[in-house]
Amino acid sequence: VVDTSRSMAAAAGHDAPSRVARAKRSALRIRRELAGVPSGIASLTDRALPHLFPTVEPGPFRVTLERSLGVERPPPGRAQIGRITDLGALAAVAEQDFFSERATKRLLVVLTDGETRPVTSRLASALARADIRTLFVHTWRPNEGIYATSEREPEYRADPSSAGDLRATAAAVGGLVVDEEDLGGAVRQARAVLGSGPVERQRRRDLLALMPYLTFAAAVPFG
Repeated sequence: VVDTSRSMAAAAGHDAPSRVARAKRSALRIRRELAGVPSGIASLTDRALPHLFPTVEPGPFRVTLERSLGVERPPPGRAQIGRITDLGALAAVAEQDFFSERATKRLLVVLTDGETRPVTSRLASALARADIRTLFVHTWRPNEGIYATSEREPEYRADPSSAGDLRATAAAVGGLVVDEEDLGGAVRQARAVLGSGPVERQRRRDLLALMPYLTFAAAVPFG
């Protein structure tokens, strides 16, 4: 799950990589290190939306990550004042069956700056009922700003309390937090949760991209 709220546009400078760009790179590396484990993609603002359901195929994961996710792409579900990110919205991952019913182990890796609205007990209850373990990757650095132009936006300030808030959320759901600089640690924690098991070889098959055809079909009535 990649946080795509506006604060994820923050960077050390106008030409420096943004938080969301770093989060996407981190997600891709974690996915490579967990090759063979079905992995999917979702975005998070004030809602959690699935973009790719778990698959062992690395190609769709990479393409979806590169082309579908960006700051406020997709946008929040509603206009709000102040913080948009709501980690409590991750409850939808459990309540709306983002995971297959056949999955015996479920791990949620959330890449976020931790600048979130207060989280209620609903999140912990939903994740526990679905037996979902959670690993947060804190994607945040001090003194970062948002640069829509070459000038830094004065309205935004990086919140140094985000690390503590994220640890509190992780503790509430029985999860863990690692820093974005410790992706090796994130992979080790993920492997510890997922464990090991038998591997079944399967013939690789080409995947058909349906979106171009669906777009064409939708345009036909307008034509």
